[in-house]
This record gives sequence, C-alpha cells and structure tokens, in this order.
Amino acid sequence: MFIIQVSVEEEGRVDRMDPSGEILISDGGVRIWEKHVYLDSWLDALITGLKEVEAGKSVSVDLVEEPDPLMLQPENGGIKVTYRDTTVSVDSIDEFRRTLRNASMDFLRKWEAVDKVGETELSNSIRKFCKGG
Repeated sequence: MFIIQVSVEEEGRVDRMDPSGEILISDGGVRIWEKHVYLDSWLDALITGLKEVEAGKSVSVDLVEEPDPLMLQPENGGIKVTYRDTTVSVDSIDEFRRTLRNASMDFLRKWEAVDKVGETELSNSIRKFCKGG
C-alpha cells in the first residue's frame, strides 16, 4: 500500500513561518522518511514531479532547503520516486495522485487552522492541486 504522510512539528499545527515536520513516502516496503523538512517544499516538489510524469517525462526537482533533488520517473503506468539512494515505486499514477492529494489536503487543514495572514506561493500551489488544478 502506497502512503504519503506528513507530520508537523508544532502541536499538530503548521507554523506559517516554518512549516516543518516529517514526511514519509512508502510503497509498503521501501520508505523515504525525512525529518525536519519544509513540508510545503516537499509537497510542491511532488506535485511538480507528478505533472512531469503525467506528461511522460522524468524530472529532477530541487528542494531548495535540501542538498539533494527529488527524482520522479514514469514506470510501466506507475511512478518511481527517488531521494538520495532510496527509490519508492507506485504501480499507478492515479494512486500516487490520490495519495498526494490526501496528504496535501491534510497539510492544508493544519495550515488553515492558523491565521490566514501570510499565504505563500507554495501553499497556493498546493491548494490549487487539491482543487483539481
């Protein structure tokens, strides 16, 4: 079972100035698990990569705050996500999209529980994806 899970560091709520926490991307066996990352950057990178994979392209997406890029590749109707030396495979692009949308919506619920002042380009990109864009 494929999962993307985000956990925020501050009492279950997103700090608008520092939306950091943990991200777990797993295919049920292999997992990419990073702590103390900017969740909005990771989600936006996954969304950007998904769009490229849907167009049949492989892509390397820079995570501004991280030294290594996130790699996404189409593979037999599915998708491979690689970070550093770990690769997670998903059998279906649709399953990846659904799971990413659910994780993004969870992140935004926590984001929107905080004062709406200070929306960012990344949060707006994530919000657009959640609405089907």
